[in-house]
Amino acid sequence: ASPRTARSRPSVPCASRYGVGMNRIAERYLRFAKIEAAGRSPLYEQWALHVARSTNALAFVQDLPVDKQHANLLFAAFRQAVSTATSTAQFDAGLAQHGAAIRAVMLARSTQTNEPGSDGSDYPVFP
Repeated sequence: ASPRTARSRPSVPCASRYGVGMNRIAERYLRFAKIEAAGRSPLYEQWALHVARSTNALAFVQDLPVDKQHANLLFAAFRQAVSTATSTAQFDAGLAQHGAAIRAVMLARSTQTNEPGSDGSDYPVFP
């Protein structure tokens, strides 16, 4: 790749550093940030970009079943178990301190959408 191409690509953890699974998760979270959350939820966009670049957050997500690794599920579970973090440092602290509760919510819940191509990002909070 040319230097220009390399600079224009989003920063994603490389597979050699994080493993193929984490790299795929990072790509999904970047896509969520740029396509689903951008212009709709600045907070979820910030969180998704952070997760895509965080070794600890990616490891947390990777430890979940594949069908539970959705960004909107993580963020809704985080908000239910912890509250709303306004910074990435608060997000990391909440994930570290309340990871078991977040995981339990994620395993008990699922996302649903009736729109083709949507991941349900318009429905970020559980009833």
